[in-house]
Amino acid sequence: MKDMVAMELSVMLALARRGVRRSRDVIFAAVADEEAGGGAGAVHWAATRPDLFSDATGRPAAAALNEVGGYSMSNRGRRVYGIQVAEKGIAWTRMTATGTTGHGSMPHPDNAAVKLAEAVTRLSAVRHPARITPVVDGFLVALGLEIVANRVRAGDEAGAFAALEAEVEDPVLRRSLAAMLRDTVTPNMIHVGKKMNVIPGSGEAQIDVRTLPGTDQEALLAEMQATVGALARVEPVMLLPAIEAPGDAPIVGLMRDALRSADPEASAAPMMITPGTDAKAMATLGIPTYGFAPLRLEADVPFLSLFHGHDERVPVSALRFGLPVLHEVVRRFIGQG
Repeated sequence: MKDMVAMELSVMLALARRGVRRSRDVIFAAVADEEAGGGAGAVHWAATRPDLFSDATGRPAAAALNEVGGYSMSNRGRRVYGIQVAEKGIAWTRMTATGTTGHGSMPHPDNAAVKLAEAVTRLSAVRHPARITPVVDGFLVALGLEIVANRVRAGDEAGAFAALEAEVEDPVLRRSLAAMLRDTVTPNMIHVGKKMNVIPGSGEAQIDVRTLPGTDQEALLAEMQATVGALARVEPVMLLPAIEAPGDAPIVGLMRDALRSADPEASAAPMMITPGTDAKAMATLGIPTYGFAPLRLEADVPFLSLFHGHDERVPVSALRFGLPVLHEVVRRFIGQG
């Protein structure tokens, strides 16, 4: 978020220094804890101080700008800026297995480590059905990937993912697009055992579940429980729904115009992201939130692979591109009645 925070602060300073006339207030909110669900940040403030995000009459903000969207993606010579209008739901899940402790030199089948390993393996083998949502449909068209959407609609999942493999050069972009087409279940942490020679009596796996709009999260967790059976117990840690803001809102039109002016050779299209953001907290207040951290990225910049990676960064040239674009969108939006 450092790139977006720097641009947002710069926009606030520019608006103040230039005395831009406005018909709307501009609120800058920098909060903590987004990576852990926002309980000490946006979720907390939305629940306890909704007045911070509204006018004197209690009317919520007309729109909010947030991280992630707005960056360019390139595929086969086509450059597209994704304007984030939607994001998948989150169902962070804990899976626990129990067993009987004992000496490691005398193995028995009631081993929590073995049960947990088998349960994780079963969950990882499941591929949830592909499904096309309207936002993802339009985004695939913008990238020239109509064939993928058409094959999903036709029930040809194998053909859809084969087309994705053949038509998308960047493997990380390919994974991102694939995750936009189905619910995903990703085991990320496993804790079991305390000593080399002790059979563990309990173990826990933490699983990152992301759901498409329209997915019944409780039903999906029940399916996961049925998959692992008696090996382990599946329970939710945090459930947050998928959200979507209007893709034809006036502020989205301003984003398209600003991007088109700054990069006439590219196009822009609404998209759904696979992670989650503080937009979920703003949605509880009725505030449509858009991911728009505009960055022009050359095709050889491995941007998506840097998310949560080593040396996470953005090029300075991308910030030089994005700052005036963001400023133009905010300046024009606050000048509207």
